[in-house]
Amino acid sequence: LKDSGTLEISKNKFLINKDNYLQFKQKQITNYFQIDFMEGNFFLFGERNVEIFLVDYKKYKLIEKNFPNILKNAVDYDKIRGKAILRQKVDGDSIKLSLKSGTKSLKKLYQEKKIPPEKRKQMSVAQDDEGIFWAEDFGSSIRTKVTENTKKVAVINLYNCDGERVNI
Repeated sequence: LKDSGTLEISKNKFLINKDNYLQFKQKQITNYFQIDFMEGNFFLFGERNVEIFLVDYKKYKLIEKNFPNILKNAVDYDKIRGKAILRQKVDGDSIKLSLKSGTKSLKKLYQEKKIPPEKRKQMSVAQDDEGIFWAEDFGSSIRTKVTENTKKVAVINLYNCDGERVNI
């Protein structure tokens, strides 16, 4: 390293020379979570919890009257295909939110909503064998949107460490 530069001395460990001042840095490895998408309460990293519960469509409509924002946190459970998981967002994820718009990358959606990059790393998505069907802060994909033909609804609620909902 001459006057400035970076040298990787081992995996995720770097020696940095900036203006003849040497620094040792270790790259932070972000925790990753992935859980089966099923009814229950689960701990996620970043001191967050997720609650997934199933209700029939009639009960869902009653809940919706009192909590109108629940719509974006609900999916048609019967439209989920194959194995479903709830996981952390990763680079390259995309979702189709409406018939009018095409499939959009979550990166682009988060940028449009001005969500800071450090927060994006902890965002949750639900995915089945056909792709992402729900994304935190955006809700259900068009494929799993709750309609009047829905029989069973899965509601996804995220909570911070204080028990406050974070996806209202």
